[in-house]
Amino acid sequence: MASCAEADPAPSHRPGGLDAHTTPEHIQPFRREVSVPETGGHHPRPVPTKRSTVRSDTLEGGGSMSLTDREWWAVIHGMILGAIFLLAFAGGIAEFWSLRQGELTDAGVVRRTRRLAIGTWAMAAAAWLTVMTGSYIVYPWYRAEPNGAKFALLADPNTADWHEFGMEWKEHVAWIAPLLATAVAFTVTYYGTSLIRHQTIRKGLMVFFTAAFVIAAIAGALGAFITKAAPVG
Repeated sequence: MASCAEADPAPSHRPGGLDAHTTPEHIQPFRREVSVPETGGHHPRPVPTKRSTVRSDTLEGGGSMSLTDREWWAVIHGMILGAIFLLAFAGGIAEFWSLRQGELTDAGVVRRTRRLAIGTWAMAAAAWLTVMTGSYIVYPWYRAEPNGAKFALLADPNTADWHEFGMEWKEHVAWIAPLLATAVAFTVTYYGTSLIRHQTIRKGLMVFFTAAFVIAAIAGALGAFITKAAPVG
């Protein structure tokens, strides 16, 4: 009697190359590796990941940033007082522009005039503090012998003009800004709510107010360029 041999059933193919006889313990976690050729071997090795690191000597005090006394005064002179000056000018010029007859009620004129006086006096105060801190605190460090920034600029013909023109503007012309701003603030206070009836004076005050801002803005820009060329240290 002929014996019939039962043929093994054909293996059923599954995704990932697993057949029916694959048991869970044969399944290994999937790991992606990038093969990098090495001399004398064919084993793949993982590609190292780039990490951004900060050197310990770039920041002092465990990552905190510190400023010297001179740098703090430079920040106060150029940035803090400069920001107050800019904001006061923006508010003041807006109030000047809107102070016109036929567009405001009596109560509106009172409110606008009060805000205008506050803005002009704030700009005048910021201008005086800026020129005084610059002239009597920061400038002596600038001209200190022999390592002051002044001598560093004059030593190089390419940067000498920053002192010859830039510092001359800051030392002399910049003082016009607080004088003009104070004159404008005093006039606004003197006329009070009646300023709206004197449109010629209002327009003249706007010109002086803008001139004070432009003079101070040029001085601030020159100061930034001078500090970039030769920091006060």
